[in-house]
Amino acid sequence: MSSPANPSRLRRALMPLKRMGGFSASILLSSVIGVFTIPILVGALGPDRWASVGVLQTTGQLAAVFVAFGWGATGPSIVASISPAERVAFYRASFRIRAILYLATVPVVTVLLTLLLRGDLTLAVLGALAYVLPALGAGWYFTGIARPGAFFVLEALPSA
Repeated sequence: MSSPANPSRLRRALMPLKRMGGFSASILLSSVIGVFTIPILVGALGPDRWASVGVLQTTGQLAAVFVAFGWGATGPSIVASISPAERVAFYRASFRIRAILYLATVPVVTVLLTLLLRGDLTLAVLGALAYVLPALGAGWYFTGIARPGAFFVLEALPSA
């Protein structure tokens, strides 16, 4: 019979809290950066350029929903339910599909942004490439395999 103060048992009991804290750190990082950088950007860019950034972000993020193809919603539970041996192949297949969607979507978003930004092709191309790119990320995969550290280092930090 093990005692309630058993360190191994305590560690196992705290693991879900540790993971939740790890995933929360990623959200906290992006939130803090946004709170501090938005006023700086608005002041530095002025209202017209800031409005362009808003158009880029909104349009790119809407396109990213299409490119993500639902993996953010269904991927974590699927990854958690399949064997570790199958996970890498599953991720690779999802990446191939999302890469094809990315390559098909970016030109369409570029044309749309060029029209919305009154002909600024350079900004439209860079915005389409950058704001749709997060849809290729592996955050959902790291969530499914319960790896908040990898999520933070490989998803949250690069985005920040």
